[in-house]
Amino acid sequence: MRAQPGAFLLLFSLLLSVAACGDTREARLGASGEACLADADCRDELLCEQRRCVDPLLGVSYDADCEGVCQWIDACGLVEDSCLSECRAETQSWSAEGADQAFACLLELECSELGQVALTRACKDLAR
Repeated sequence: MRAQPGAFLLLFSLLLSVAACGDTREARLGASGEACLADADCRDELLCEQRRCVDPLLGVSYDADCEGVCQWIDACGLVEDSCLSECRAETQSWSAEGADQAFACLLELECSELGQVALTRACKDLAR
């Protein structure tokens, strides 16, 4: 029995449409700063460090998180001239999971609580 040319074209066009609907592998991979479990979860030359895709030349950075906390401190009227540099220095040793917990804790504090060293220290201890 010989296959019909129309059936072949139908099958071929069906395969093309299914392939076009699927997302590419690159689109599913993590960009810099996105979550990962292994290097294979990250795009291009990025590596998975502390559960974040990072450029191996730059390392893990929590700049956006530090900026958010420093803006919150500023909005509360607490003057912290060196907030950003101190935050960057302190977060160097934090794990990704610990950093997420610590930043969430700090951002949940009321303005009156931000000035209490014991409370801010308790939040920072979550990162260690």
